[in-house]
Amino acid sequence: KAYQRNRELIGPRKLVDPYYANDGDSFYRNVEEEDDDEYDFNNDSNMGLFGAYYIASVQKVAVVESTLSPEEDELDIRDFYDYTMETDENEKTTGSPWMLRLNIGDRYGRDIQVHARMSEDYVNIRKGMPCASILLSTDKNFHILSGLTDFYIPDARCCVGDYPYLDKFNFGRILDEEGLLQVFDQEDQQWMEDEVDDDDDDDGTEKEIVENMQAVEDQG
Repeated sequence: KAYQRNRELIGPRKLVDPYYANDGDSFYRNVEEEDDDEYDFNNDSNMGLFGAYYIASVQKVAVVESTLSPEEDELDIRDFYDYTMETDENEKTTGSPWMLRLNIGDRYGRDIQVHARMSEDYVNIRKGMPCASILLSTDKNFHILSGLTDFYIPDARCCVGDYPYLDKFNFGRILDEEGLLQVFDQEDQQWMEDEVDDDDDDDGTEKEIVENMQAVEDQG
């Protein structure tokens, strides 16, 4: 099953090492193939997939009945504090479970919305929490998104996605080794600054996030 899901993520395409891809020519090396004769570097369709870290923060979190639910039908995740997948009332009445909706964005304005089946692992997710994923693209500049993994949210101690492509413990270690945890701090700082600017509109949001993050720490 794991092989099949990973195959579905990348398709028949091979992974490309971006360190061997030069802007000045069409030199692309397939990291899984050593025989250059089997790979046409000048054929754009043969480039394979580039991978990149996407480090951002939760812009909005809500629970919805389906991925097509309009914004006005979004429910506050705080009302699902005692939720469990086993006792999902929506699934019992309609046949479909509750869905988690996350709006993710980074400080450069790159946004994405994702959905996943609601889980008890997600009840501590709050707006402003830093998160990370791995994006896949056939375009070196990532103008086209070909796939992405689940989202790792360390403050909530979970990975959001219908399939766990990421090992959250090893992924966190890799981010630390790569020096990327400081980007988490930058995303968190940027969000805090934005919240201060909007303080007149929502005085209690920042305090709630801080309290929630402390509560997550206490649970650990």
